[in-house]
Amino acid sequence: TSVGLGTEYVEAGGTAAETDILDGGILVVRGLATSAAVEAGGQLKVSAGGSSEAGTVRAGGTAYVLNGGVAEHLLVQAGGTLITCAGAIIVAPTVLGYEVVGANDPTVSAHVRSGGVLDVQSGGEADGTIVDSGGVLVVQPGSVLTGTVVAPGGVVVSAGVVVARAAGTVQTYTDAASAMALSAADTALVLQSGTATGLVV
Repeated sequence: TSVGLGTEYVEAGGTAAETDILDGGILVVRGLATSAAVEAGGQLKVSAGGSSEAGTVRAGGTAYVLNGGVAEHLLVQAGGTLITCAGAIIVAPTVLGYEVVGANDPTVSAHVRSGGVLDVQSGGEADGTIVDSGGVLVVQPGSVLTGTVVAPGGVVVSAGVVVARAAGTVQTYTDAASAMALSAADTALVLQSGTATGLVV
């Protein structure tokens, strides 16, 4: 099935399998969604009591896991975005795009592949994270990380500017970034001690 230019709800006890969420479409999950695909302009929202299993977030798509929601084995492709809110649980995501871990959100066994960015914000928790060569782990003040493994070529940053490109590359700047153009599916993070000037969005 597909969702476009509207909102579909999966209520408690219900299941949606292999749903394609198109531009302008929103899938709100309070039950179970399996193998959902979030296309550019689409949104997946996993609410309290809801669960998403084996979904894919493509370039320009966004998945939100809200308080009480669970996402397991989610694939965030280059240019895709996963945002977690307080009280969400994320298990074994594969990150080639951008994932932000908010306060009180445990992310377990994340695999940050080349071109991916895992942003662990203040109060966020990441356990058993693997960062491949070309992947970036952003450690914000007040975050908690345990069991992190960073391969040669992987990067851990806490300051400066990080730009995740939809093309599957990541640029890091120790202090300042200037005169850059961002596409619709690019993400720029200006961290502590970082500055960005002349950006074209």
